[in-house]
Amino acid sequence: MPSHVLLIADPQILDHRSYPERGPFLTYLSRLVVDLNLRKAWWVALRKQPDVVIFLGDMMDGGRIDMTDDEYEDYYQRFNHIFRLPSGLPTYFIPGNHDIGLRASSLFSPHARSRYQSHFGYLNSWILVANHTFVLLDAPTFVEEDEQRVKSGHAYQDWTPRHGGPIEFVTTVARGR
Repeated sequence: MPSHVLLIADPQILDHRSYPERGPFLTYLSRLVVDLNLRKAWWVALRKQPDVVIFLGDMMDGGRIDMTDDEYEDYYQRFNHIFRLPSGLPTYFIPGNHDIGLRASSLFSPHARSRYQSHFGYLNSWILVANHTFVLLDAPTFVEEDEQRVKSGHAYQDWTPRHGGPIEFVTTVARGR
């Protein structure tokens, strides 16, 4: 029996920081129009009756930004309001740079990764869908770790990956574990 996988890339729902040059009214209007368009596109996509949904990162434009827990929770609830999931539909998420950050910045929350995990799930995972393996990889952290490897002068096969990091994960999946 065929399975249909719906891939959603970079919805990046806006927040009040997304376009600081626009001013409060235009920012509000932008959020309203973008939210409505995302919701409409989502409902149209669901008409294809997918068996699985995978979000390919950057769920929230400012998910990595330092904010209060309440503000993050409100932001996350807006995401859920736009992308209402039918009951029982398996849904998976891959972190993007707008979700957890890429490289260091004073604007990024030290809690970005833990918030992501508590709201969206694992940073790295794999799933089986109709005899196909999907590897869901934390690409921002992969990039950061691989940059460290390159700077250290180590070849990929000689690198000791971070425990629990994406390179260790990829190596483990490649070995069939």
